[in-house]
Amino acid sequence: MEGILNKLILPDNESINEGTKELREALKAADSVPALCSVIGSSPNPQIRQLAAIVLKKKLMKHRYWLKLPLDTRQFVKQGLMQSLVNDQEKSVKTAIGHVIGVLIRHEIPENGWPELMQFIQQMTLSENINDKELGFFTLQILTDMAADQFLAHAHSFATLFGNTLNGLQDPASNLAYLTLMCMVNFVAAVEGDQFMVNAYHTMMPRVMAVVKGLAKKRPDKAVEALFLVDELVDSALTVIVPHLRLIIETCLELSLDRTCGEDLQIKALNIVGSLVQSKKKQIVKLKVVEPIVDVLFRLMCTPGEDEGEDDFPDMEENHTPTTTASQILDQLALHLPPDKLLLPLMEKYIVPNIQNNEPNVRKAVYLGLAVVVEGCADYIRQRLMQEFISYVKTGLNDPVPLVTNAALFAVGQFSEHLQPNISVYAAEIIPMLMENLKEILKKEGEPPQKVDRMFYALESFCENLNESLLPFLPLLMSYLIPLLSPPHPVHLRELAISAIGACGNAAKEEMLPYFPGIMNSFKEYLTQVQSSETMCLQVQSVDTLGILARTVGNNNFMPLARETMELGIQLINNTDDPDLRKSLYGLFASVSTVLKQDMGPYLTIIIELILKSVRIEKGIILHKDDNPTVGLFENLSDAEESEEDLGNTSDVSSDKDGSEDGFTVENAYLEEKEEAVIAVRELAQNCFESFEPYVEACFQEIFKLVNYLHDDIRSAALATVTQLCIYMHKVSPGGRHVTSLKAALSLVVPKCAEVVRTDKEREVVITGLDTYLELLKEVGAPVLEGEGHTDAIINCVKDVLNCRTECQDKGDSG
Repeated sequence: MEGILNKLILPDNESINEGTKELREALKAADSVPALCSVIGSSPNPQIRQLAAIVLKKKLMKHRYWLKLPLDTRQFVKQGLMQSLVNDQEKSVKTAIGHVIGVLIRHEIPENGWPELMQFIQQMTLSENINDKELGFFTLQILTDMAADQFLAHAHSFATLFGNTLNGLQDPASNLAYLTLMCMVNFVAAVEGDQFMVNAYHTMMPRVMAVVKGLAKKRPDKAVEALFLVDELVDSALTVIVPHLRLIIETCLELSLDRTCGEDLQIKALNIVGSLVQSKKKQIVKLKVVEPIVDVLFRLMCTPGEDEGEDDFPDMEENHTPTTTASQILDQLALHLPPDKLLLPLMEKYIVPNIQNNEPNVRKAVYLGLAVVVEGCADYIRQRLMQEFISYVKTGLNDPVPLVTNAALFAVGQFSEHLQPNISVYAAEIIPMLMENLKEILKKEGEPPQKVDRMFYALESFCENLNESLLPFLPLLMSYLIPLLSPPHPVHLRELAISAIGACGNAAKEEMLPYFPGIMNSFKEYLTQVQSSETMCLQVQSVDTLGILARTVGNNNFMPLARETMELGIQLINNTDDPDLRKSLYGLFASVSTVLKQDMGPYLTIIIELILKSVRIEKGIILHKDDNPTVGLFENLSDAEESEEDLGNTSDVSSDKDGSEDGFTVENAYLEEKEEAVIAVRELAQNCFESFEPYVEACFQEIFKLVNYLHDDIRSAALATVTQLCIYMHKVSPGGRHVTSLKAALSLVVPKCAEVVRTDKEREVVITGLDTYLELLKEVGAPVLEGEGHTDAIINCVKDVLNCRTECQDKGDSG
């Protein structure tokens, strides 16, 4: 066996393939399990010992397979594993052995078949010998991580053990201290509702925070992991946390300022503060810790980026730094605290005194601060501070340092989104300044500076929300933007200009008509010619903006282009695999349907087929395999007859947390394509009248499946669309052609909405569920209530929301 395993760790494929075949044959032998156990205990090569443990774990996953082994073999394996766990000096091997024991514990403990293991853990964890004690906690941590439910019956005893261990620590940064906290994490599930556990964990919290601080100085990576205990308690046992709020916040603020402990720990500490702000906001105000939090956040926001002039803005998804995290936590403060409790100290101590600060990074922080508080404090600002905020941001737009100007531009964009309609009054002051920034950018040759993204973000946000207030500035804007649509301007600048024209279209509507021919002339190059990978973004953005113009320039004005646009769109979608372009084209088809309406009929067969393909398809799924490349070789190591479902005990390793199972993510572009496809169906049903009728039932069947989709945006879109399809069935057939289909659809939608409202954790999805009831009752009426239990389902949902009994409602801050 050892020789076979040795082939699997050699650096050539031929040896690995040969070893794999030999291993599969060897594992069919009756003595393969004790042979692997012997290798774990005797091989001089730690790689082979570790691999033997991995193979043994896979071999012993099935409960029935383990029970079919002779009793003496099972006893040999258990004793051998425990002995190897004690004797082996390699941590990677110990961990692998622990994972095997974790598998066996699920098989043995329910029948009390392994009392020696519990005795071993008790003996080791209570030992006066520090090495034995560490081994005991190391074993306990692995086993409770994999099979916590098997230990929860002994939670009181373990909580007492943890308390005694923490009280007896000589070094809070020791491995024993770290392991104790990691074991505590795995017993958090037993805390809430158990007063003994609440009291025990409450008593331990000061020592827990002392361990975190000790680890931060010597082993900051372990301090990050240790803080997961606080995370878990915030999520599951807030009663433990509340008496220690000040201690936890002060410790986390101290860690977040300590650059020597590393960014990961700084960010983790800040995020815990953010979690506490969301769940215990009233206590935070009462404890008077808002100002210390703001002080630390502002100091971090003043920190220079690693690259001089680097943007550290909270909207940059890939840029996770203490600075961006601090901005995000300030945003959370604004969303959850009373505005006067946040804005007054922020303005008096940090904003006003630093507007003219000599240090650019401090001035940058001023405008970041203004930007992130406007959403949460919008009403307060509109009523009391509007003039001051505009004055400050105008100062920033004139700042000579690009880093500061970028932050001011970001603030303008945020103001535009959240301070409507009041912000429109200041258009005559802001837009000329944005134009000056654009003029300055256009003077520079080559690729545009980083500032251009912020400038266009501010310009788009401001223009899009102005509506008719934009009209006095439209000629000037178009005189700058239309020339930017074509070469020789850089691709990125052209893309931004195309998008900005869409924003102007949303605001100016039919007043865009004088500029429409010039815009379309520039778009033709991108819409009718094959684009390279570099210029594909221009085609996508042109389709998006064309869709906006189709909705806004007026039906009569766009009608001459409507059919040509549909034919061009169908040609493009038939010749692309790009999810971004398909997404944009679905949006374009929906837009043109507002113009063609019933006359969309000739195109619907092709469009609906493509849309439903995007609804069904699961492209873009990326599997994440186990980090150990050998594991995939041994996925079915049990005897062939054991591969069927183990009905006797289904609690195999699929529920462990060692990372052996495959995970997956879906690329954003494919998610957005799917979401836009669903939204397009909703709009086609609204706009196309009888021409949509042949497709309504097929669309309902496919889209209803997405109400349970993993991603909340798609769940929400699917709910809204099936609602519209039910309304369509009701309205399109006064003669009753869809009565049966409507009844069947409502029998699915009404109970599903009740489930969504009660159990979905995302507030926006729940709001969509409530909107579904509202729209159905308003547009369909009595048939909604005719199904069995429908009336009670709707009434009880409303009661649950009003009584804050739904999963998505914040239950953390009771008072």
